[in-house]
Order: sequence, then structure tokens, then C-alpha cells
Amino acid sequence: MRQVYWLMWITITALVFSSGCASSGSRYTPIFDYSPPQQAKPAAANVTFAVVGATFPGSTSTLFQQFAQNVSQDFFEILTSRGYTVRGPFRTYDDITFPDKKGSDLILMPDLQINWDTTSLRWEQSFGAALFGKSAYTGEGNLVLTGRINLIVAESLSREKMWTKSVDIPPLTVRVEETAAYSTPDVTIQQLLESEPAVYNVVAKALEMQYKTILDRANQYLDPDEMQIVKKQAQEIRSKKVY
Repeated sequence: MRQVYWLMWITITALVFSSGCASSGSRYTPIFDYSPPQQAKPAAANVTFAVVGATFPGSTSTLFQQFAQNVSQDFFEILTSRGYTVRGPFRTYDDITFPDKKGSDLILMPDLQINWDTTSLRWEQSFGAALFGKSAYTGEGNLVLTGRINLIVAESLSREKMWTKSVDIPPLTVRVEETAAYSTPDVTIQQLLESEPAVYNVVAKALEMQYKTILDRANQYLDPDEMQIVKKQAQEIRSKKVY
């Protein structure tokens, strides 16, 4: 009889252990890099931009933060390649000094948005953990990611918005076969990305694959002829204000 109980204990322990290790594995390191197709003469556009670093509001994921950091650097390269004079990138608008604001015609503020649909993700309590009176939930189903990069151009001193465009991030469906065990089924996307290498890797590879297409579209929007018109509108706003 003791041998039977001993075998049951080993089996239950193995179930709990295996559910907790379902997410083991290495993480993919994406390469987010973009080379603008054109190279205009320096300052040929006759517009000076200050660039504020792109951010994912409310997101602490290392993957999204890396994506945002590279987007900021590549926007700097895009503007330079189109003949703009560029200052920055600055971490936030408040980090731009007054001389830099005054010496810039416009400010480019990329705003990154990521949305997740988790309605098809189902959570079940681990059998092994339940026998020990503990809560341990594993999830299975689909996660659907959608997002966009909002390009916001504003007058540099007043921060009044002058021009906006959006570049969509193509929808991505991530299949989750089985997560690690969590103490609650209310698991956030941040937790999944940080704790589930399989989920992290699918998202990282998809963003890497889409990166050039996303930046190509942004590059097309930032046309020097159109920005000359926006610059004139910004100068009219500045002339009506006293700084």
C-alpha cells in the first residue's frame, strides 16, 4: 500500500512540475533594422524636426520596448535621408530643451499602440495542484495581436498637433498550446510575454518580419513637400503666440 501511495505522489508531483515547465525554452532575439531607400542632400527639405522617442504607453514588455527604441532610431534616419535637419531623438517632449524647441520647426512624436484579444484563451486548473489544495491554472487557445504606429507632427513650442498619420501593424494570431501554471487565470499579456518563450518568440519573429514594411509606409508619409506646408502652418501658430 505504501508503494501505491508513493507512486501516486510521484505522479502528482510530475504533473505539477510539468505544467510549471511548459514554457521552458530559449528566446528569439529579433533584429529591428531599417535602411531608407533614398538619400537626399543634407538640409535639402528646409525643415527642422525634433524627434521624440517612440513609446508603448502602459507596456513594460522588453520586446515592445526594444521595438520602440529601434523605431525611434530609424525615424531619425528616415528624416535625415529625406533631407530634414533632425534633433534628438529625445526620450520625452519634456526632455527637449527650450533652444531645441525654438530651433525646430516641427516635432515628430511616434505613438505605438498594441491591442490583444484574449477571448478565445481558456484557462483550466491543474489537476495535480488541485489535489494539494493549491491554485494553478494553465491556458490554451489563441491570442490575437493588432496595433498601429501613430505619426504625430506638432508645432515645436506650443505642441499643437498639425498632422497625423497611422501605420497599421498587420494582425497576428498566436496559438498557445499550454502555458506554465499560474496562481490565477487573470494573467496579463505582459506576464505571458515575459513567462512564455513560445509566445514571445512568435510575436518577436512576426514583428521582425513586418518591420521593414511598417517603416516603408512611414517613410512614404513623411514627404518633404507636404511637410513644407505643415511648417508654414506651424509658423502661423507661432507668430500668434508670445514665448
